[in-house]
Amino acid sequence: MPEMLSRIADSLFWMSRYIERAEDTARILDVNYQMGLEQFHEDYRQRWKPLIAMAGDDKAFQAMYEQADARSVFEFLAFRADNPNAVVQCISKARENARTIRDRISRELWEDINKAYHMVNNFKPEEEIDAGPHRFCNAVKFACHRLHGVADATLPHDEGWQFLRVGWSLERAEATARLVDVQYYSDEVTDGQYLTPA
Repeated sequence: MPEMLSRIADSLFWMSRYIERAEDTARILDVNYQMGLEQFHEDYRQRWKPLIAMAGDDKAFQAMYEQADARSVFEFLAFRADNPNAVVQCISKARENARTIRDRISRELWEDINKAYHMVNNFKPEEEIDAGPHRFCNAVKFACHRLHGVADATLPHDEGWQFLRVGWSLERAEATARLVDVQYYSDEVTDGQYLTPA
């Protein structure tokens, strides 16, 4: 029994971390895109590289792309199948963790995670890259908000719930720390250019 409980706790923890990671990435992509619409072209181009550093995937990105611009960063952080931290991959991993504990989570939560998985996989990457990240990122953010609400409303607030909360909180804390770290360095280099979350 203890081994099964640890498996359930692990799946709940990682399910919530992947959901939070998907939302954080979608939020920062969208905010960066919206801020870029109001800036000079050169400043706008320079603002995409810090997002890769924040994700901690510099080496993988440099192996795939020549430069960090809106198209390459959006594709890498949202859709790339070989980027384990891409939004689509995070939602897929959250669904896989939920699938292994379907008997331990509510039917509503499973259905919503499954719906989010199919939603992000139904987006056509090339069309979304041409359109810009707002539509895709908005859909991801709302799906993640809904998952938070459904989990809160339909799961018992027991030990399993605490593992969900730990996963969400730890992922958010790590993302915030990386953002501050990258922004501190970026602030020194670019003399006051700020990457501000919504």
